[in-house]
Amino acid sequence: MIISVSSGNFLIIIMAVVFTVVVLSMLLKKGERKKKIISIFIILIAFVLVYIFFGRPSEIVINENGIDSSVYGKISFNWDDVNTAEFIENYEETAYNPTLKINGTAFRNFRAGNFRLSNGEIIKIITQSSKDAVLFRTEAGSYLFALDQ
Repeated sequence: MIISVSSGNFLIIIMAVVFTVVVLSMLLKKGERKKKIISIFIILIAFVLVYIFFGRPSEIVINENGIDSSVYGKISFNWDDVNTAEFIENYEETAYNPTLKINGTAFRNFRAGNFRLSNGEIIKIITQSSKDAVLFRTEAGSYLFALDQ
């Protein structure tokens, strides 16, 4: 099974608003037209690169061997390495609620990376808008998935 995970349209909307404000402010400012066009082109390239690295969907591959994820933080483990697996209903109302981003990405309900939970534990998570989560514990670490699919 392959699950596609993305931050959604939120990043694109923010980038479009910022790009529009920057372009309008550059056009209204006095100066050479050629320099303005070159600057706008450079900014456009920068926004395209940001989208390529942070906005495009990533995949979580779940198969008979285990889980392999290209989402921020690269989560990968075999089923043989799993010590415990736990289904958590309404995880945000439990001790497994992510409270602090240590290293990762967070847009609205989408979170990926290392987060501190309300119980003080630091684990790798990937969440979307799902209220329920699955927690896997291995020797290498703990992983929390709260995905829409």
